[in-house]
Amino acid sequence: ARGERRPVPLFKMSDDRYRSDVCSFICDLEGNLQYLIEYCNISKVIKLEEHESGQVVPFYDGDDKKKRLEFVNKTGNTKLCFGGDSQDKGIGDIRIVLLFLDFRKRYKDRVHFIIGNRDCNKLRMATELGEAALASDEVANDKGFPYWVPADKRVTPVEALAKDGKTSPANPAADRLKWMLKHTLGSDGAFERRKWELEVMTGKEASDDDVVQSYRDEVDPSKEDDKQFMLRFLKEACLGFTYGKTLFVHGGVCDDNIGYIPGDPKEYKTLTEWIVALNKWKTQEIEDFTNHPTDGLNSTDRKGHGLMDYGTPCGGCMPRFDPEGKPRTVICTSPLEKGNAALLTDTVTDFLAKSNIFNVVVGHIPHGDCPTVIRTGEAILVMGDTSYSDMGHKTTRKVNGTDQTWVDNRGGAVSEILVWFDGRLEVHGYRKDKAAGEVENQIEYQLRYEQADKYVGRKVKDGDMKDYWVKARYKDGRYCLCLGQGFKLSYATKTEEEMAALVWDEKTEPKDPSKGVFNEFMTPVGSLAGSVGDVLASAWKDATDLTTDLTKQASDLVVKTASDVTTGVQGLVSPAGQDGEKEEEKEEEKKKQEEEQEERKRKDLGAEELARGKKGVEHLKRRQQRVGMFFIVSKELVETGGVEFTGDPIDIHETFFTCFEGMDLLAMLFVMVELTRVQIEAQRLKIRIASYRWEPPSEGLPFVGPRGAESESKYQIPSNVGWFLRMIRDSKQIGWMDFLAHVGVNGTLAGAMKYMGWLYSANIVMPEWLFSLAKLAIAMTRGWIFQESAFGALDPEAVRCFFALLREIGLRMRQQAGDRAMMAEFFSAVGLAARLLACRGYEASVGADVKASFEGLKRFSDLGLRGELSGGEYNSLALKALGSRPSWTAVLHVEKLVLAEESSYAELSRGMQAFLCTALHPTLPSADAFLDLFAKSIVTAYMSRELTMEEDRERAVTSVAAAIVAQKGGELRGEGLVRACWQRVLDQIQADGDSLECEVCAPSEVLLPGEEGAARA
Repeated sequence: ARGERRPVPLFKMSDDRYRSDVCSFICDLEGNLQYLIEYCNISKVIKLEEHESGQVVPFYDGDDKKKRLEFVNKTGNTKLCFGGDSQDKGIGDIRIVLLFLDFRKRYKDRVHFIIGNRDCNKLRMATELGEAALASDEVANDKGFPYWVPADKRVTPVEALAKDGKTSPANPAADRLKWMLKHTLGSDGAFERRKWELEVMTGKEASDDDVVQSYRDEVDPSKEDDKQFMLRFLKEACLGFTYGKTLFVHGGVCDDNIGYIPGDPKEYKTLTEWIVALNKWKTQEIEDFTNHPTDGLNSTDRKGHGLMDYGTPCGGCMPRFDPEGKPRTVICTSPLEKGNAALLTDTVTDFLAKSNIFNVVVGHIPHGDCPTVIRTGEAILVMGDTSYSDMGHKTTRKVNGTDQTWVDNRGGAVSEILVWFDGRLEVHGYRKDKAAGEVENQIEYQLRYEQADKYVGRKVKDGDMKDYWVKARYKDGRYCLCLGQGFKLSYATKTEEEMAALVWDEKTEPKDPSKGVFNEFMTPVGSLAGSVGDVLASAWKDATDLTTDLTKQASDLVVKTASDVTTGVQGLVSPAGQDGEKEEEKEEEKKKQEEEQEERKRKDLGAEELARGKKGVEHLKRRQQRVGMFFIVSKELVETGGVEFTGDPIDIHETFFTCFEGMDLLAMLFVMVELTRVQIEAQRLKIRIASYRWEPPSEGLPFVGPRGAESESKYQIPSNVGWFLRMIRDSKQIGWMDFLAHVGVNGTLAGAMKYMGWLYSANIVMPEWLFSLAKLAIAMTRGWIFQESAFGALDPEAVRCFFALLREIGLRMRQQAGDRAMMAEFFSAVGLAARLLACRGYEASVGADVKASFEGLKRFSDLGLRGELSGGEYNSLALKALGSRPSWTAVLHVEKLVLAEESSYAELSRGMQAFLCTALHPTLPSADAFLDLFAKSIVTAYMSRELTMEEDRERAVTSVAAAIVAQKGGELRGEGLVRACWQRVLDQIQADGDSLECEVCAPSEVLLPGEEGAARA
């Protein structure tokens, strides 16, 4: 037995390279359970573990305990992609699929399935093993079926019986199934192997009828889950799956199939929209089949036939689907030409590159005993099917005490393909197992970037080795080359010195695309990469681009308000002069031209868009009005029981997002659910709150109706909705956003205002602005977000990311001492962080003197960071970047943190992070104590125009505070709360002995929008 000779895994499982952002790819198991065992033995990502809920998995010591699949790193974000073809060649058809389904049920966002031809062709069992088809003479004598087999090789059911010496079937269903498996599905012997598997699983002798029923049940939607396993697999699986810079499909992509959908005349221009549409088409095919599984016989009018046809070698050729007759299937496409590896076409590589995809990983076509790599410029294609690695190899397995033997064609070859999110690839494993643990049979190599092998995937251009491709690198440094000629493969082994002497095809020279922001900036934050990986990438990009943005936009020397940090820094980085004035004139002219162009666009809106907008508005206005506390969650969280709610889920896509271009595909993954207060409190740690947008509507945001119409302001989607949806989906959390809670479900703003203050004060906030300094600068000037940041607990992952961002800026500041732009960025970051801390009462919490003067500037001057700048220049720069009224204790503490040595950084950041991740108000003894802090904060914010000037602000900016006061036994809200705050500040001023003749009179008028309200303050 092969497993007895398998050496230990090639790498240590604890290697950090394999703990995050990596996907393991396995494909074409074809019922070979032994191969899955071997794969798990060497895998860096998955393993088999004993568990009572698992499947009987045969190990070679005779211990057939129940096992289940598990991730080596259970808490990370590693993934598994199964590339399709689960059945037909072994005695593990049922158990392999059940193992995968159980694995996906536990890790739905980490386990992915691709549909193979041996998966979707099982849909045929529903009709072709049905009573109507078995009784039909037309089906029994149909010489046109199977149409994908050459006419001269087709065998009808009647002809098959005759070859076996029968005039009529003794068991019509069993004989028909045997005919299907042998003559139409390429799986001769599968009937007996299924019988053996049933006997292993049940411990009882299985009959021919049991086998037939098993094949019928696996796609019967009326059966129990474990019996309709194949239909469940097809529902969960997809035709294409992208992960970072890699596309996974079963067979491949080519000029004829890329961008096309069966029956859809549209030619899709980007990979993303094509894959989404392709998977949507597959879902509809499965849905049609599930609703009417037994309609039809073997013709094209049976439900789900489109997917059945798509899984044949001529998939998409039927006139019903493609009048031009071109095969357009990603399932059965071959990357080979006459048995040898072939370059990808320019059409394919260009199409992939437009969507930032540079790797394609496939199965389907067996090609030797280890994966085949094909380089074409920047693109790499990896073929993972090794199911013909040892032709004629036999496996013997004891079934209920009797040895059963069958040909499995695999031998001892096994390889794992690893794909990282940033596009790195690695292959490791064994070629044919000629001797126990021979090192020369171990393969190991990496592709892409720093550790990339320079030969694997290349083609020899000339000489004795012409047309050979480099298939693998052995662990001892030698290389395996391969030439395919039809079904024959020839191999050669070369040393690295011999490789250097070969003449190579220039098109296969290793070329790596740009790593991109994700790869460059994930390293500093390490374990933060998990569920917030994409957002972290965006955050680091914001930090990197900030200096460039400031320099580009420099035009104004005046710092208009304390909150206008960006404007102040612009003037400091690029002092204005004559050239600056000319540049300003050019910018104004450019802006004017852009505005005129946009105005023309608005006037030129066609009748079609106007009609669509009107229809959308009418749809939204007709919706049922709802009352309650509504949250948004991913469908998978609902389906897996990950959220407790009341009533029925609301299809937010159908009721709301379907009217908006650009959001509908993402929104299809979510539903809205109603939670009671008890349910909210019980699930508090899973709930994340996000605010409404704070920047004005822009052309990039989806809307209903033509621009400028009444519908735009009401139904404009907040800019951070897409970000928030992806965040809660990836982190499996329950989300709440005020826009969705009332506009999305057609609730009332008044209804939301009744509970939203309590919601913010009692739950964890996930603010987008913690991932971007530019957005934090805006957020700190808005009344609603002022409350959000001041009182509720902030998400720990977001806070850690924020400090990692500050830390990166501080380290760059040390490296570029004296650089004006760098210093401006540094002081801006420090000032923003200090203001965030200050509005939460940080200075009081650390016992600071709130009247600290600007002597803190000396602290900065003593850091040795000002380079050649004079003291006056340095202080001016710092003051303008920090703002005119910085909170000096917070400033100095943040500065100390971001410039700390590595050894002390963790300790310094721990307390500050804990302060932001903990709600402030529970620590205050009374409503009076809370109001003392809130009064100073809100009045200071207002006096520096840091509150939004909107008509409902006295309600909005006090709703959270009012809820906190109520929790502490007080009763103040709206105008009364604003009046109390102003009065407390006045009392404090007078208590300090300062003479000030004033009184608090009309707070609601003070909060009027515009300059009038500001003047009255």
